[in-house]
Amino acid sequence: PSSISGFPSANRMQTAGAVDVNDVDESMQIAASLLASCDCLLIFAGAGMSADSGVPVFASASQSYEHLGLTYDQVACQDMMRKNPRLFLGFWANALKTYDTTAVHEGYEILAKWRRRVGSRNPALAAELRGAGGAGRGAEGGEGQEGMNTVFVSTTNVDGWLRRVVGGSVHEVHGSVHRWQCSGVPQVVTKAMWMQKMEPCCTELFPPPPNPFR
Repeated sequence: PSSISGFPSANRMQTAGAVDVNDVDESMQIAASLLASCDCLLIFAGAGMSADSGVPVFASASQSYEHLGLTYDQVACQDMMRKNPRLFLGFWANALKTYDTTAVHEGYEILAKWRRRVGSRNPALAAELRGAGGAGRGAEGGEGQEGMNTVFVSTTNVDGWLRRVVGGSVHEVHGSVHRWQCSGVPQVVTKAMWMQKMEPCCTELFPPPPNPFR
């Protein structure tokens, strides 16, 4: 929290290693006031948002592959598709199943309410942003959704929950398990995969393979 925005200063929030409940309440009141009056909203969300719904995140998932001498990022990356397609596809099949069958926690619906409220607050600004180049398209890239022009979400999560539940203009920094694309076909084959020159066969996005992949 920063006193610049009207929040209690950091030294007030750190009292002998404890947090003053009164300061927390004050900060929450200020945050609520800002949400109640803002015309645009930018939401940043990371792994903690998914973890609170009970799905494994980077740290916990990595433990599942220690017996293979592999890390989470080694199993999940495109190189594993070429080295061990069975392991790679099994990893993502399990991820898809987990994301599709897990109930998200109530925080997602709270964010969705914020989007609806802020998104309907300033139609003139929404129209201005739309006219400036289509900034802030809807949850599935379509038109006609509340908050599509004034509410923005940036996330490193790949589960697709923010796009599905919250909506608005969602930027998935690492992509989504629900949209795939060609990572490249080797043009110059070498023993070291990281030295191979890769050229994508196309730029299209497509859904993951159907059953029995799932």
